[in-house]
Amino acid sequence: YLPHHHPHPSFHPKHHKNNSLQSSSFSTRTRRRRRQGGGAPSSYNPVEGGPGNSSAADEKPASASSRSPAKLSSAEFLSVANTLLDRVESSLTKLKDVNDGLEITRHPPFDAPEDDDASDATAENEDDDDENNKPKAQSHSGQLSIRVESSGDLYWGGGTYLVTISGDDRGVVTLQSPLSGNFAYVYDGEHDEWVGEEDGHSMLGMLTRDWIRQCRGVPDF
Repeated sequence: YLPHHHPHPSFHPKHHKNNSLQSSSFSTRTRRRRRQGGGAPSSYNPVEGGPGNSSAADEKPASASSRSPAKLSSAEFLSVANTLLDRVESSLTKLKDVNDGLEITRHPPFDAPEDDDASDATAENEDDDDENNKPKAQSHSGQLSIRVESSGDLYWGGGTYLVTISGDDRGVVTLQSPLSGNFAYVYDGEHDEWVGEEDGHSMLGMLTRDWIRQCRGVPDF
């Protein structure tokens, strides 16, 4: 005698069949999405951490070298250039007390002699090696000379910084540094700053960096 089996009250063959079909259909849809490359939405931007805003990740800051120099008349250029020399002279003069032997000299505009006069002057002194080895004087519209006394350091010895207003139509100010070399700068009117003609670096930033390597104190340009 086998006892008659009664199915569980909640079990119904019809319901069980429907549930199996639904589960199979869901699994098929899931596999289809995975095969089609499902996952994070295509507009999802991992840089921003959310959907959309893809243009924000593509934006790049403008480089300093892309800044255009201000278009100035000759008078305007001389005005902002002399203001620069005033700032540098004033800031470094404050540091004389903590830098022995520091010499700061402001030179007025200078017109170099004609080539004929220069060659005659050289011929008169051709027996004097010191005179012959001196660099030829260049015309300028104003110059600031900063002579730093050597501290005896093997790497950061003394030398002379020259900040010069060009005497031609280039509209540049040059910086001659005993540490970094020679650079030409143009005026960026939008930011009120003198920036490198080639790469856009800050002139006063360069001068500050070289100064603190050789001298005492930090200029307040």
